[in-house]
Amino acid sequence: MNTYEFRPLSAPDIFPMCKIIGKIGVNEISGAFEKDTVMRAMTSADDASARIVGMSMMLEIVNVVIKNLPACESEIYSFMANVTGQSVKEIKSMGMVDFFEMLTDFIMRDEFKDFFRVASKFVK
Repeated sequence: MNTYEFRPLSAPDIFPMCKIIGKIGVNEISGAFEKDTVMRAMTSADDASARIVGMSMMLEIVNVVIKNLPACESEIYSFMANVTGQSVKEIKSMGMVDFFEMLTDFIMRDEFKDFFRVASKFVK
């Protein structure tokens, strides 16, 4: 059961979110999509090949995130404390499963998805 509630995101939230996402390795993740083997496989009409490529890319993304997550530990604690109204100490004292569920709940929010949709316009 959640012991937290997220406040609505606002303009000042953009900056710590960008910092965290940058440290997590978005550039490395985008590099995974440019590999020759991925590009060749994506042009294949074979559904099985497409599923294999999708799984391979997902593993690559997970690998990059896990590798880089410790680099933004304090920023994540601070940000989650800020958006939930809890203290950093309270966030740090959460159980592992509860903390991951909190992160997942945050990432699944429509506001978070909207952030990526809008931010992607700057990349184009």
